[in-house]
Amino acid sequence: MTLSEIHRIHVLTLACTGGSLLCYAICIVFLKNVVHVSSLTLVNFLFILLITLISWGPIFGWKLLRKRIWPTDYEKVMHTVKRKPIANHLFQDSIVGVN
Repeated sequence: MTLSEIHRIHVLTLACTGGSLLCYAICIVFLKNVVHVSSLTLVNFLFILLITLISWGPIFGWKLLRKRIWPTDYEKVMHTVKRKPIANHLFQDSIVGVN
């Protein structure tokens, strides 16, 4: 499962992400001679960020394009439901009529 497939946050997702961050921190602490964190600069960080964006960009772009051009039936219904205002006065009249 990748980040592009996650539709909601789950406790297990948070635990696994936290575990990954802990593993990264442990590697930085215990592998100081192998991973030279102090030699990383802002330019290195920007290159890594650029590579990440280039690799994830098409995936997210395709997902957005697919939703816009070929939405599933569920997405069509949910889009229609989100656009229609709820008639709150109907609910209020029924509550007032009960009392």
